[in-house]
Amino acid sequence: MKADQIERVSRAYFPQRFSFDRYYYHYARIKLKTDPLYPGVLTALQGYSAPLLDIGCGIGLLAQLLRDTGVTTPYAGVDFDARKIRMATRGAETNRLNDVHFERRDVTQGLPAHSGSVTLLDVLQFLPNDEARWQLLRDAMQRVSADGMFVIRTGIEERNASSAFTGWVDNMSKHWGWMRTGASRYPRLDVLQAFLAEGGFNVETTPLKSGTPFNNWLLVARRA
Repeated sequence: MKADQIERVSRAYFPQRFSFDRYYYHYARIKLKTDPLYPGVLTALQGYSAPLLDIGCGIGLLAQLLRDTGVTTPYAGVDFDARKIRMATRGAETNRLNDVHFERRDVTQGLPAHSGSVTLLDVLQFLPNDEARWQLLRDAMQRVSADGMFVIRTGIEERNASSAFTGWVDNMSKHWGWMRTGASRYPRLDVLQAFLAEGGFNVETTPLKSGTPFNNWLLVARRA
């Protein structure tokens, strides 16, 4: 990702009035510089014009990047954290993003009506139990249209140092105040692939580590 794009997107979160609180601005810059998530997701979504539901949208970085790269497909983002939704909305207003909407929602209680593509990025490990994870996946899969895709980024349960480090960081994020809850459990890759296949999807999996110490994977699912 180029430096000018990182700065352009990050500036959406710069305080509009004089303030020393530039946390979200610096968070966006660091996230975009170091995390291979968004280049991977943008590549996966390339060429797809179906409306997008972004589950666990955070401060709306994906919406910012889509519009910055010229993607105009309708976008809806939902997140449990009201702070992040306020910041996502403000950032969208600052950069005048068209056809972008954000909503605070507890996704364990259901998803909004939608038909198109769905992204589920770094969410599964923060759900309270396996039942909630599988139910959210079912709800999300039902909202993927024939011309859409389902893109998931998640840590994977493995017995190695990178998996342990991923869990430690995700749990510390609660203490740092970024997340409302710590990580409960990561899915196994083979189980997640089988679940999506049983739901009628063809799945491509790619490790999304790119020099980082995290055990993150990208799954791109399309209807069979």
